Amino acid sequence: DDTILEDISYQESPYQLITFEFPAIPKNLIDVIKSKDTLKEYLNIIISVNNEYIQHDLVVHLFYLIKLIKCNYFILEKYNVFLELINHIENFNQKTVNNIMETLYFVMEIYDYLPLKELMCIGIYLQGTLNPRITKSVCDLLLKLMNSSSRYKDSFNDIGFITIIANAFHDFACTLNYHITVNMSSKRKSINCITPTFNNKHRSINAEKILNSQNVDTFYINFHCLTECLIELISENENNLLLFRLTQQNALNQLVLEDRLREDVLKIYHIIISYCFSKIDKSNIENSFNSEEGISPEYLKLIELLQLRQYPAEFKIDILYEINELNIECDQAKNIFKEAGGYICILSLLSELGGIWANKTITKSNKPENDVCHTPVVVKRDVSIDRLSISSINDYVNGVNQLDTINDYIKQSFVMKNMKIKKDENNEIDKHTSSFVLFQLILTSLIISLKNMPMNRRFFLKYFDKKSFSDLLYMTGIFNTNAGIIIYGYLFALLTEDLSIINIFSQNNQKLKDIQDIEEQQESSKPVIIMRSKSDYFDNWNDKTTKKVDRNDYNTFKYYSVSTSTEFNYFSLLAHENVEKLSKLKFINAYGISVVLEILQNSMNPNTTFTILEIINILLNSYKYNQIMAYKTKTLLSSLLHILYSNDTNSKYPLKQLLFLTPSENKNIITDTETLNQWNKCFEHIHSLAKLVIEIGIEDCDSLFLLEKYNELSLKCNEYLEENETENKELQNIKSSILDLMTHALKIKSNFSYIHFDLTLDSNSNILLKHLADGLFPTNNGYSIIISFRICQFNTSKTLNIVDIIDTRTNNSILTLSINKNVNNLKKLNIKTNKTQTCIDNLILMENKWYDIIITHQPNKYLRTLSFTGSSLNMYINGEFYDNIKNDYIDAPISTQHLQCKIGEVVKSTNNKNENIETESTTHVKWDFGVCFLINTALESTVSQKLFMSTIDLQTIKFAEDKTLISLCSKNVIDNISEFKDEGINKYYRLILNNTKSLNGVTYKNLASFNEENISQCGIIKGAYCDYNPNLFSNSIWRFGGMSILLKIMENENNEKDFNVSLNIVIDAIKTNIIRNTSDMDKDHKYEIFANILKNKKHLITSDTVKSLFEMVKTPKDGFLYGLILI
Repeated sequence: DDTILEDISYQESPYQLITFEFPAIPKNLIDVIKSKDTLKEYLNIIISVNNEYIQHDLVVHLFYLIKLIKCNYFILEKYNVFLELINHIENFNQKTVNNIMETLYFVMEIYDYLPLKELMCIGIYLQGTLNPRITKSVCDLLLKLMNSSSRYKDSFNDIGFITIIANAFHDFACTLNYHITVNMSSKRKSINCITPTFNNKHRSINAEKILNSQNVDTFYINFHCLTECLIELISENENNLLLFRLTQQNALNQLVLEDRLREDVLKIYHIIISYCFSKIDKSNIENSFNSEEGISPEYLKLIELLQLRQYPAEFKIDILYEINELNIECDQAKNIFKEAGGYICILSLLSELGGIWANKTITKSNKPENDVCHTPVVVKRDVSIDRLSISSINDYVNGVNQLDTINDYIKQSFVMKNMKIKKDENNEIDKHTSSFVLFQLILTSLIISLKNMPMNRRFFLKYFDKKSFSDLLYMTGIFNTNAGIIIYGYLFALLTEDLSIINIFSQNNQKLKDIQDIEEQQESSKPVIIMRSKSDYFDNWNDKTTKKVDRNDYNTFKYYSVSTSTEFNYFSLLAHENVEKLSKLKFINAYGISVVLEILQNSMNPNTTFTILEIINILLNSYKYNQIMAYKTKTLLSSLLHILYSNDTNSKYPLKQLLFLTPSENKNIITDTETLNQWNKCFEHIHSLAKLVIEIGIEDCDSLFLLEKYNELSLKCNEYLEENETENKELQNIKSSILDLMTHALKIKSNFSYIHFDLTLDSNSNILLKHLADGLFPTNNGYSIIISFRICQFNTSKTLNIVDIIDTRTNNSILTLSINKNVNNLKKLNIKTNKTQTCIDNLILMENKWYDIIITHQPNKYLRTLSFTGSSLNMYINGEFYDNIKNDYIDAPISTQHLQCKIGEVVKSTNNKNENIETESTTHVKWDFGVCFLINTALESTVSQKLFMSTIDLQTIKFAEDKTLISLCSKNVIDNISEFKDEGINKYYRLILNNTKSLNGVTYKNLASFNEENISQCGIIKGAYCDYNPNLFSNSIWRFGGMSILLKIMENENNEKDFNVSLNIVIDAIKTNIIRNTSDMDKDHKYEIFANILKNKKHLITSDTVKSLFEMVKTPKDGFLYGLILI
C-alpha cells in the first residue's frame, strides 16, 4: 500500500529544532513501512501480548526500522505508535522501556527532530507521583540529551518540563507542610513552618493541594532523579533558572527540612545562589546591598535557618556545609555572608554549644539526645565575673522557642552520613558527635570566610572582642576533654588562615573521608571529584558530562575524630616533621593568638599548656614578621604578663596558684611535686615568650603593670626578710624575672618605625607608587634621595632593588639603588643612573644594621647648561662621605606622569648569569624599610651632614612640599584597605600616603578610597609585610615618673645579681631616650642620687659594675661625664 507515503508529515511547531530537515521519500521502498493494517496489528500485539520477551523483540525491531530508513519514524508518528507505547509503558519490563527511550534519543540526537507529542506524554512522569522506575528512565533520557547538547534546555523549557517539576515540588511541599501542621502540638499556633523574611512575592507554603500517602512515598523515591534532571535544566541557562525560581513558589524552603531530601534541595540552592552571585559587579563588592541585583534571597534564607535555635545540630551541619561551599567558590559570597549577619550567626551557634562538654550530672530526660544542652551543668572551677554565664546560655537554648516537634522529622545529617561518622555511646565526646561535627564546621566556615578577604577580617576584628569569642569557646567545656587539642588546632588555623595545620593536632592522625568520598591519592596529586549523573542503560557518555572540581587540604572540610585513649601524647605534636611544618607558617590573622592565650589561661593540664606554648614559641621564632604581628595585637604581651604575675586569688590564672604564693599558702592548693615541676616549666616558657615579644615593643599599660608588680613583690620580699631573717627564694626569683623583662624591653634603642618585608613568604612584596606628584624630573638643580633600610637576611643570587624609579614609556630605570652579592658572597651596594652603574667597592653591607643613605646628583656647578660637562654624584652613608663619582650629564627633565617608583622589588641579577636554580628554591630575603624621600633639588653637603645628627629624626623631618616628589615612611601607612587593579585583576591592598604632611604620624583615617584625581598621594603595599611602630619602655618610664622610678628600683636591690641588673636598666634607659631621660637626670640632683646609691651599695659593686659605669661615661658628648666626677 504505497498510499501510506502520501500521508507522511511531521509536527510543525515553533519549538522544533532549527537544524531539522524533513526526509525525502527514498526511491527504494523495500524497507519502508507500507501496510497500515499490519502496523496496527503489530502495535496491538506489543500492547496485549503477555510475553515480555516478545514485547522487547518487537520494540527493538521498530528501532531497527527507524535506524534503517528515516521516514519510517514519521510513518510511525503519524499513526501514534510510540505515543501508544508510552501510554502503556508501565506494562513493559525495564529492558523494553530502555529501548523506547533509546529510540527517542536516536530520533532527537541523530535526526534532529523533537517529538513533541511523545515528550508531552512522558512529561507526566516528571510530576513524581507515578511509577518510580519509569520516572528514572525518563530523567535519564532528558539528562543524556542535555549532556549531549545545550540546545535541548530551551526546548524542554518551551515544552513545560520546568513548570511541571516546579509545580510538583510545590504540591509535595504543601503536603509535607500540611502533615506537620496537623500533627503540631497545641503549643504551636503558627500555620506555616517557615515564614520568609525576603520579598513578599515569595509567599510561604500553604496547603493548596494535598497528595495522598501513596503519592508522597512515590515522590520521595523519585525526588533524586527529578533533582538531577532539574539541575541540568537550570545550569548555565538563565531563562530556565529564573522560570524555576518563580514557579517553585517557595517550595524549596519547606523541602530542605526533610532529611531524605535535604542534600538534593541544597544542590538546587547552590545552582541558584551561584547564579545570583555571578551577577554582582565585582567592583562594588564592598557595597553589595546597595543594589538588588546579585542579592540571593535563597542565600539569606540559609543564614536565617542557621539562626533558628529550634533546629537540631544535624540540620545546621547540612546548611552550614552548603554555606561554606558557596563561600569557597566565590569571594562575593563571603562578603554577603558578612553583611547578612553571618558572623553573628557563627557566635550564636557557638553559644548553643555552651556547657555541652562541661562536667555535669547525667539526668534522665525525655528530650532527644541531639538537644545539646538538656543536662544541668556543674562548673569545675570559678569563672571570673566578666565571663558570660553558662547557665544563662542553657536557659536561652532551652527556652520557650524550642519546638519539640522539629526533632520528630529532622533526625540526621547527610553530611555526617556521607562522611560515615558513627556515634559511640561509650565515649563522652561521641555522645554529642553531631555537636562536635557542628563545632568543627563552625570554625572551618569562620576561617574560610576570612581567607583572602581583608574587609571581612577587619570587620571581625573590629566588632567581635577576642575575650568574648574565647569565652564562647571555653564555656563549651571542650578544652577539658581529649578533643580540646583539636580545637586548639582550629585556633592556630584561624591564626594562619590555613586549615592544613589541623592535621598536626589530630590525635589519631586519621581523617574520615571527605563528603565527596574521594579515594586516597598521593600528596603530590590533587584529588579530583567527578560529578555526573548515572544511567542504567546509556553507556556512550559525551565528554561534556564530566565536570572536574579541584580541592585541596585548605578548603576541604574534614572531621577529626577524638582519641579513645585516656592520655594523649602531647609531645608527639613537637616531632621534627611537625616543627618543620609549623616553622613555615605566617601570621595572617593575629586575632587567633590572643584567643589561644585567653583560653590557655584556664588550662588545668600542664602538658596541654606546655605544648601550646611551645607551638607559639616555634611560630614566633620562625619569622620576624610573626613577632611584629604578635606585638601589634596589643593584647598578647598583656596576656603573658598577667599569666605570669597575676595575684588575684579568685582569678582564672592557674600558674599564680602554684608559684606566686608563699609556701604555706601554696600547700593548701597543690602538693604534688611533679605537677609543680611541670608548671615551673610552663612558667619559664611563658617568661621566654614574654621576653621575645617585649623586645619588639611594650605598651604603656604593660610597662605600668610590670612596675606595679615589681613594687608589690619587692614589698613582700622585704616583709618576709624582716619576719624570717631570710629571703623567700621563690618570690625573689619572680622579682628577678621582672627585672629581666625590663632589661629586654630596653634592648630597643630607638622608636624608629619601619615596614618589615619578608620575601621568603611572598616574593612579590614591595611598595608601588604608580603616580608621582605633578611636575618635572629632574630639574636643573639636580635631585636628592634619602633612604633608610636594614637587611635582616639576604641569601639569594638575585638583586634587591631598594629604590627603583622607572620611565614607564621606555621601562628604563632613571635611578636605582640595589643590593646583590659579589663573587665573594659579600653584600654590595650599587647605584645606577640612566647613564652609569657603580658599585660602592669600599662598603660591605652588614645584616641587622640600619643604613641611612643620602644621595645627591647635580650638574656641574660652573657649566650647568652644557651637557658634555657631566655631573657629580655624592653619597653619604651613616654620616660618612663615601664617594664622589663623576657621571655623564643628567637627561632633560621629563613629566612625572611618566614615572613610577618601586621599593623592595627582587629582580634577576645581571652580574650573575649562571644562577643556581637549586639554591634559588631555598633563598631568603628579609629587610626593613624606614624612610624614602625624593627631593627635586640637590642638597648642600652641609645640610646632608646635619641630617645624620642624633637629634634629627628622619621620620619627622619636612622638606618643601613643592620640591618633594616622594615622602614615605611606615607612619604613613593608612589603616584601610582599598581595591586596585593589578595586572588587570582587582585586588585589595593597604595604602601608604606619599605626603609630607603625614610625617608626624598623622593618618587620614577618613580616607576610604582614592580616585584618579588624588592617586598620586598614595602608594600600595603588596605581599608579606607588616608596619612596625614600637613603643619604648624608656618612653613609658618618662611618662610615669621619669628616672626616679628606676633609681628607686636600684636602691631597693640588696643582692649582687639584681643590683647589677637594675644598674644596667638605669644606664640603658638613659641611652635609649637620650633627650628626655638625660634631661630628667639633670633635674632634681638625680646624678647625685645615683652616685649616693652606688656609694651605699659599694659592697655589691663588682667588675661588671665598673665595666657598666665606664660604658656609661665613655662618651662625654652625651653629658655623662658629670656622673663620673661625682662618683
